[in-house]
Amino acid sequence: MLDSAARAAAVLALAAAAAFLAAEASGAPAVALATTPIPVLLLAAAQARAPEGRGRGLVAAGLVASAVGDVLLELPGDTFVPGLLAFLTAHVLYVAAFVGRVRRPAEFAGIAVAGYGVAMFLALLPGLGGLAVPVGVYVVVICAMAWRALALLGV
Repeated sequence: MLDSAARAAAVLALAAAAAFLAAEASGAPAVALATTPIPVLLLAAAQARAPEGRGRGLVAAGLVASAVGDVLLELPGDTFVPGLLAFLTAHVLYVAAFVGRVRRPAEFAGIAVAGYGVAMFLALLPGLGGLAVPVGVYVVVICAMAWRALALLGV
């Protein structure tokens, strides 16, 4: 059961998400920009308050980096690559958190995720142009995160 602070945070997160969706649908970019990081920042705060454990701070920092990425993608102008870097940072932090919790190899999961990553990258490649290298790096890191998350789950 959630305590009162957690319930209030959940309600605030849902309200912010609803406001974001309404802002996107109605063309209110300032409201979208203001509301986009709120749910993830509330998750980061909850993670930071969680009982001490391996990777707690890394996951909280990854959530903050994700919120930065969300904001960068909402900003006008060419902010895709900076947003990608913020999410890349988040995923590197998640990998570090997951590796800190479990080190078993999970070979099958690693092979499956790598195969999926290669297939997705090859499918995207024709349209990437000059973004092929940064997106390729991103795919490698996100696949590493998925692999380590699956290892954490015992897959």
